[in-house]
Amino acid sequence: GIIFFGLLEPWPLKVIFDSVFLDEPLPQFLSSLPQDKFTLLAVFAGASVLISLLRGVFSYLQQVFSHVAGQKIVSAIRLALFDHLQIPHDQ
Repeated sequence: GIIFFGLLEPWPLKVIFDSVFLDEPLPQFLSSLPQDKFTLLAVFAGASVLISLLRGVFSYLQQVFSHVAGQKIVSAIRLALFDHLQIPHDQ
């Protein structure tokens, strides 16, 4: 998710600069959108904010899952060490 939304981040800005500021036509797959510059600016600014928010959510989830996995690994090592120390060894 982080990589996907990271790749999408510059795309709305490209459309804003090309189609709103430089008066180039919209790409073919976006031709169904209104051609009004203010509407295009609002739609793609909102898309940029949404993409940034979704990238932030995925980044947060990655950190949480990494932290949980690390804690489980540390817990497993501690339990294994404790079990090893508690078992009496015959000498």
